[in-house]
Amino acid sequence: MTISNLATKVTYEGTGANTALASVFIFWDSTDIVVVQRTKATGAEITLTETTNYLVTGGSGSTGVVTPVDGATDFPSTVQWVLKRVLPLTQEADFVDNDPFAVSTVETSLDKGAGRDQEQQEQHDRTLKFPVSDATSLDPEIPSSTERAGKLLAFSGTGEPTVTLITSLDPSVVAVTAYMETLLDDTDAATARATLGVTSSGVINVKADPYNAVGDGVANDTVPIQNAINAGATGVGNAIIFFPPGTYLIDAQLDGSLVDTVASAKLVGSGVDYTTIIQDTDDTGILKLSGAFCRVSDMTFDYTNAQGILNTDANAIEFFAVSHSVLERLKFHNCNRAFYIPLEAAALGDGANWLFSSSIRNVHAQRWSNNVMDLTAFNGGISGNVLENIYCLGRDDAGVAMNTEEAIILGAWTNGVLNQINVESNKPTEAMFFDTCTGLVFNGVHFEQVEPRSNFGAFMHFAGGNHIINNVDVQLCTISVAVHGIFRADGANTKLKVTGLHEKDTTDNGNVWRIFQISGSEVGMELYADLVTQEAQLVDGSSASVPTIIKRAGFATNNLKLTAQSIISAAAEPSSGTFAQGDIIFNSGPDAQGTMGWVCTTAGVAGAGAVFGVWGQIGGVIATLANSATPTVAGGRTFLTGGTTQITNFTNGVEGQVIEIIAEHTLIITDATNIFTPTGGDLTLAPTDTLTLIQKADGKWYTLSHSDNT
Repeated sequence: MTISNLATKVTYEGTGANTALASVFIFWDSTDIVVVQRTKATGAEITLTETTNYLVTGGSGSTGVVTPVDGATDFPSTVQWVLKRVLPLTQEADFVDNDPFAVSTVETSLDKGAGRDQEQQEQHDRTLKFPVSDATSLDPEIPSSTERAGKLLAFSGTGEPTVTLITSLDPSVVAVTAYMETLLDDTDAATARATLGVTSSGVINVKADPYNAVGDGVANDTVPIQNAINAGATGVGNAIIFFPPGTYLIDAQLDGSLVDTVASAKLVGSGVDYTTIIQDTDDTGILKLSGAFCRVSDMTFDYTNAQGILNTDANAIEFFAVSHSVLERLKFHNCNRAFYIPLEAAALGDGANWLFSSSIRNVHAQRWSNNVMDLTAFNGGISGNVLENIYCLGRDDAGVAMNTEEAIILGAWTNGVLNQINVESNKPTEAMFFDTCTGLVFNGVHFEQVEPRSNFGAFMHFAGGNHIINNVDVQLCTISVAVHGIFRADGANTKLKVTGLHEKDTTDNGNVWRIFQISGSEVGMELYADLVTQEAQLVDGSSASVPTIIKRAGFATNNLKLTAQSIISAAAEPSSGTFAQGDIIFNSGPDAQGTMGWVCTTAGVAGAGAVFGVWGQIGGVIATLANSATPTVAGGRTFLTGGTTQITNFTNGVEGQVIEIIAEHTLIITDATNIFTPTGGDLTLAPTDTLTLIQKADGKWYTLSHSDNT
């Protein structure tokens, strides 16, 4: 056979399952395949063992399949598998003089030779090479192991490999700026800090002396970390409390609630994948904050204790009167709540807890038991805050969606901005609740695989206030309660302006599924949705007394003002869903002889009580019937006869459809079975005669008029 596929390896991401992994390349024996496992977090590689870690099928000169023996153990999502072909370098063919020509053996040997060439080329492609334009006289050989031991590989003045030994960062050896030269000649840390203009308390390393936190996930680091926080408060401008990579176990809440608003807490980790603080006491928070200009960043907060039990009592970060602060690049796991404002006396002693002019951004929260955020002011207000890139992943470590309360609760907020908020894979009562807030602006809200549990609730519940919501995306969600909405307007003077709403692949299970859900007093309530698109049926629900404007993408009309009615589009008369009298369905695929759509004349469930009538008959084109005794009249009105001499029925009509038949030749219309003629018997139409019929609910055609034009 010919070999045109140059692939010799293929990489797959771990799935946690016994997934069949195609080899892509051809091979002959299972030993021709080498499987290398790479840990994504560290880059470490190991070579796996056939039958122990994986099984191989196929081959014998064709492609095949590699399957993990135990997907959960051998092929988790934290690893990659590289399937690589490595053919033996031996020559296996042995030809005997005067034997018949062994075509198959020769072909296999040639195929394996081509395969080995491909494998060597793949290795060659990953090597360091001199450019083709370099002189051939250059010697590419590197110095011997003795010569290069303890030295750095470098290149000589002619570009050939050599080695060098740098004993110090001497500016004459290493090119640096003039400013760095002043720093490199400093003999100790104190002198370097003076050169940089940093006081001795500028950065406090929790692992450094005298604090000596261990960060191994076993030793209790509560006291060392708290001592570092306390020491940082005494520095000029307040020191940064730095957490090198490590897992820091604590059993009490860390107190960053410093009364001096100048010396506020600034805790900085080495990144969410490198610095983790674990609280080992279930009913205890991790960090308390108060004051101005706080900073917490680049770390993970976790309640994963030795039992692996989800925390249902404590909160990771608690705010007591915080302002002008930034919390960013944070990850939370197994928390009751990630962020919380306690409903108790404030640390500053003024009787109010609040969050003012602060930012929380780039947050990832997974496996929470109550909320990701419950930020409701206590005896005060919350104003001017920004939430940005908040990812609420509500499934457990096995990937199963969890029953939770709202992902986000905001209470008494004024003039806040929420950018790119994501709620995914959980079963909340409602996804978000905004209680007595006003002036909130949303830019990008995404819901995916969310299954709310509150009947007459919504994904976004607003109890009062005037809010602007831009670009909401609802995908792959499930409605398991009788009535649910995307937005819930709750109480007097609630005003919602939605610009850009996209809903796709929602499973409504026959339940009522609305853009707007109304509750509470309707006085002063106004609802507006612009550029609405959806793929599943979506009933626009609101009270008849609430002004509601729905402007759907693709409509020529600028504004459609509705009360209790909905306007949707569909390719046919609805067969599922609940409809109110007066609801309108536009025909999404009309033709020249079709209808504009349907209108609900009797409220109820489509297919079980709801009645629809055809509206907006489209004319302008005369079609010709098929040369058949039962020609179709689907979507049409005016027809010329097509040559048949007898018609017994007109098929594919709908209740209320009117058709006009113009005879082009002599034919007979059969009476009494499917068609009722004006004569009470078979009707003969001569050329130019006309017959007008209407179809009733029994599916039969009844004469409206007949003209004899002969």
